[in-house]
Amino acid sequence: MPTTPTAAGDNHRVLIALLIGAAFVIAGGIHYQTPMLATIANEFRASPAAVGWIPTLSFGGMLVGIALLVPLGDRISKRWLIIGMVLVLSMAQALMAVAPSIAVLAAASLVTGICSSVGLVFVSMFFQPACTVC
Repeated sequence: MPTTPTAAGDNHRVLIALLIGAAFVIAGGIHYQTPMLATIANEFRASPAAVGWIPTLSFGGMLVGIALLVPLGDRISKRWLIIGMVLVLSMAQALMAVAPSIAVLAAASLVTGICSSVGLVFVSMFFQPACTVC
């Protein structure tokens, strides 16, 4: 069935809405913990220095993900990379929700940060470089 210009435009709007929603959820995954640090410290009876590792590892993990996983999208299927990263991100955030200790929470925070770079894989999937010779 041929696609009319209106139907194609509607499909693009849905895709853009999904990408925007995914970006907010993914970005929220590494930012939501910052206002909760005092509560986390009370819950685990942890020092401010120990709790400070949670956002440090999240944002450090994001840097690692950008450096290692985003370029991996040039070597393997971006679709499978995105699916894998979202699955691991979901498991890491579920682990953060039920973490029995500050160490488990910090480790899951690192994995969350690494997989949060999936947003940049989205961008590289839909926007190809203008230079085809580069």
